[in-house]
Amino acid sequence: MSKMELPCNTCPHNSVCCKWGTFLSNEEGESLLKEFGVEFIFFDNDKKEYRTQTWNGRCVFWKNNECTIHSHKFYPSVCRKFPWEDGRNPSLPMAYDATLCPEIS
Repeated sequence: MSKMELPCNTCPHNSVCCKWGTFLSNEEGESLLKEFGVEFIFFDNDKKEYRTQTWNGRCVFWKNNECTIHSHKFYPSVCRKFPWEDGRNPSLPMAYDATLCPEIS
């Protein structure tokens, strides 16, 4: 599938991709943790990675159907690259999943 513009800024799917929060690189996690605190970012000891918290079934940074840190310096790379590249390994294409983004089906 070729890259296309997705309607993320006015998502017609209630930002389902933000349902579980996201993992963060160490640099992103440390920066966002320092800026926002443990109410927003945590370190998952089992997986050995930083993650965004979830509130009310969505990423803590999701408000009014949009990401509140979209323009932030440490906007998570996995979010920035979704759904076209795997955020953990940019050399791999993302495994498209229409349940996460019906726009790509």
